[in-house]
Amino acid sequence: MRRLLRRRLLLLPVTLLGVTLVTFLAIHLIPGDPAEVLAGGPLATPEAVEAMRTRLGLDRPLPVQYLSYLGRLLRGDLGVSLFTGRSVASEIGERFPASLELAAAALLLGLPVGTALGALAATRRDRLPDHLARVISLVGLSLPSFWLALLLVWLFAVKLGRLPFGGQLPPFTEVPRRTGLVVVDTLLAGDPGLTLEALRHLVLPAVTLAFVPIALTSRYTRAALAEELASPHVRTARAFGLPERVVVWRYAARNAMLPLVTLLGILLPALLGGAVLIEVVFSWPGLGTYLLLAIQSRDYAVVQAVTLLLAVLYVLASLLVDLSYGLLDPRVRERG
Repeated sequence: MRRLLRRRLLLLPVTLLGVTLVTFLAIHLIPGDPAEVLAGGPLATPEAVEAMRTRLGLDRPLPVQYLSYLGRLLRGDLGVSLFTGRSVASEIGERFPASLELAAAALLLGLPVGTALGALAATRRDRLPDHLARVISLVGLSLPSFWLALLLVWLFAVKLGRLPFGGQLPPFTEVPRRTGLVVVDTLLAGDPGLTLEALRHLVLPAVTLAFVPIALTSRYTRAALAEELASPHVRTARAFGLPERVVVWRYAARNAMLPLVTLLGILLPALLGGAVLIEVVFSWPGLGTYLLLAIQSRDYAVVQAVTLLLAVLYVLASLLVDLSYGLLDPRVRERG
């Protein structure tokens, strides 16, 4: 277990260094020049563009720029946005809670529904629940999330008028910012009506984002539980005449839930970084919209900082998954 932890911790800086290098090269090699945009766009003179490049340090060789970027990172400086002039760290701090709230809501919805659906499919194989789970899994993994978002908006917001869309609260509504999580902040403000509105605004983006967790969780659960139900120790339990409910939930489900630990570790950072189009459709002020705007405007500091943050979350989630496996499965502890 300790060897496993040491290996993961040693790989952490190497992984993050690779992420910084790939992100740095990608953002500098794609077409476009932020200096031209800041200097006035297509109407800017070559002299003005060159002066802006010098001011931003973009005239220096790429290795020099990269080493300067690494030096700032080691000092805890994520840089300043080229277009807002504000600290990137403070802007991320303002937007991260919105993405976290949306991802957490999607997980809280997706994991229980997906697990129940997968368990139902595994215990009733080749019957209606199994076919239904397969269809939902196929649709959830193949349907583009932005198309599903537009479909839900058209049905529930436009056609039926039951749910709002766009933003986290009704227009011109403000709530004292304490945690950055709007639902929590409205609860702390003691306004039940505003909390209800925050939840109503959260429903459509959360349901849209939850489709992938539902599909993945149901598929993982079905496969793992079906394998456990066919294992020798489960057949032995059945041979002793134990009720099927006891066999499934006491002897099969416990081992079948182990792969969900891996899935959970993957899903949370994936939802934080993968909800870009959903955040755009629902005007959700999170990291996704922030990253998309930064890519469009070639805001180097923002793209690098957000990408690095997501990479850190992935690596930490992977580390927690490995540690959880070691705690839950003695075989992993012995190998580690």
